[in-house]
Amino acid sequence: EDDMVDELLIIKFMLPSLTADQESTERFKREVKYARKISHRNVIRVHDLLIRDGVCAISMEYFESRGLEMILKAKQTGFEVRKGLKLLYQVASGMAAAHERGVIHRDLKPSNVLVDSDGHLKIVDFGIASAGSSGESTLTQTGAIVGSPAYLAPERAMGGDVDERCDIYSLGIVAYYVLGGKLPYVGKPMEVIRQHRAGNAKALSEVNPEVPEDVSQLVADMMALEPAERPQTMMAVRDSIRALLGN
Repeated sequence: EDDMVDELLIIKFMLPSLTADQESTERFKREVKYARKISHRNVIRVHDLLIRDGVCAISMEYFESRGLEMILKAKQTGFEVRKGLKLLYQVASGMAAAHERGVIHRDLKPSNVLVDSDGHLKIVDFGIASAGSSGESTLTQTGAIVGSPAYLAPERAMGGDVDERCDIYSLGIVAYYVLGGKLPYVGKPMEVIRQHRAGNAKALSEVNPEVPEDVSQLVADMMALEPAERPQTMMAVRDSIRALLGN
């Protein structure tokens, strides 16, 4: 509790064993640097970074919620279509605001999306984010893949350039899971990456017949193998979802 302003905060600590690791510390700093650029109701507000006496911590707003991953695992089925689209609209809105500030998340997945009891959500963990327009290092110069294989855009798996269309692809995978109740590609990490690169996911409307064709097509477009064949901006994704919702 912050007594000065009478507000509850979350304090996120780095594991003490990692504080001596420069790359881990830099990633922690980046989370503050990039998240503080974004001011949007669907993105967790980050306040400050503390590095002192071997302790590294971030303070951020308190948001009573559960991870979307936890909710999906508990449901064991997809969301009802309209409810799922409302969640996806919020993710797209928050990510559109991030992209407008030049920030690419690079690890967008259900465990980085928090949902409260009213269905309001916030995106968290910009720890491996990159500034798309700044030319800064992405902390992967050694060739290591940073991110979650289940949601990894194929061009990233092949070491290609990172831009906002990578986040659009990841959101497409999230949408597939939210509406279909399961991931399009499963298996061991390298096997999943090969499946992403092949791009032969079953149509969402086949996985869940309740999903209308226009919704299924939007998700398929977001998951297109070639970045040029996806919606080109997160704002366009947001607006397409809004059109599907009808308001």
